Amino acid sequence: MAPFLLHGHIDVTIYEVQNAEALSSGLPSIVRVIKSVNHYVSIYLDEVKIESRRVKDVIDNPKSEESFYIRCAHKTSNIIFILERANYLFSGRSVLGHAYVAVDEKILNGDEVDKWVDIVDESKKPIPGVPKIHVKLQFFDAKRHPNWSQGIKDPDFLGVPRTFFSQQKGCKVTLYQDAHVEDNFFPRVVLDGGETYKPQRCWEDIFDAINEAKHFIYTEISLIRDPKRPKHGGDITLGQLLKKKAKDDGVKVVLLLWQDGIQVPIIGNYISIMHTHDKETQNYFKDTNVHCVLCPRDNTYFTHHQKIVVVDAKLPNGDESNKRRIVSFIGGIDLCEGDMTLQFIHSSEP
Repeated sequence: MAPFLLHGHIDVTIYEVQNAEALSSGLPSIVRVIKSVNHYVSIYLDEVKIESRRVKDVIDNPKSEESFYIRCAHKTSNIIFILERANYLFSGRSVLGHAYVAVDEKILNGDEVDKWVDIVDESKKPIPGVPKIHVKLQFFDAKRHPNWSQGIKDPDFLGVPRTFFSQQKGCKVTLYQDAHVEDNFFPRVVLDGGETYKPQRCWEDIFDAINEAKHFIYTEISLIRDPKRPKHGGDITLGQLLKKKAKDDGVKVVLLLWQDGIQVPIIGNYISIMHTHDKETQNYFKDTNVHCVLCPRDNTYFTHHQKIVVVDAKLPNGDESNKRRIVSFIGGIDLCEGDMTLQFIHSSEP
């Protein structure tokens, strides 16, 4: 079946699983006897994972239900529900089964779909005992929303729904296509109003934001890498910069690090299997003014990402008062070892 574009959001409710005991039949015998306290449902649009949530009671308690609000902008043929069970003998989760809801004209038209769906194995073959999942879903096309394409120009637009913070005026978002670009990099990208895209330098902006912070920094590489564009104090590493801000300028610096779930003892020491460098970082900032906090996780998947820096910054209008704004660098970049992806967002708000 050809994929359809789902751009908008999907309201999904999972009510219960019928014949749930049959889902363990395909697991190894040693896994079947392990008592598990956590079940999960992951929702995919074809191969794209959209959401994953612990939903133990949906399987164990027929009267419970779980609701999901799925934002999407994907071409897909199926909305897939993958049921999983956590186990603690083997790290991670065991897949119990898959349920497929084909995207059809009824879904595209925004009709409510309420049905029992067969749960099948990874090869889409029936599972003995015929387990089923009861789901209800409804797709809401973005183009049918009254504020589609109006944005903040519409005086009645209250902001993106279901977000933690309400929309505010005076905010700014900068999109980075890379962490660093050369001076001769000038792609011809025309923006609204006839303006031309001007590349931004993420590393340098992060350095400036940290260096100019007065009150707090929430987050061993050098941020300034281009010898042709030197900055005062730019030859120090990120760790040295954070120590300096905490000690000399009295800035509150807090680092939140993934705590490695797998530690292997090697000659009286431990090595990190997941390479989060949590212990090394904690030791580096030991007995300094930098607060280094290890954040435990409830699984051992290889999904650690260091993706956010939050600092206070001066107001953009040149206001020299004591008022400050919050600036955040959010996106796919790893400040620990310099690994990067191509999307990074710099946002600020008063």
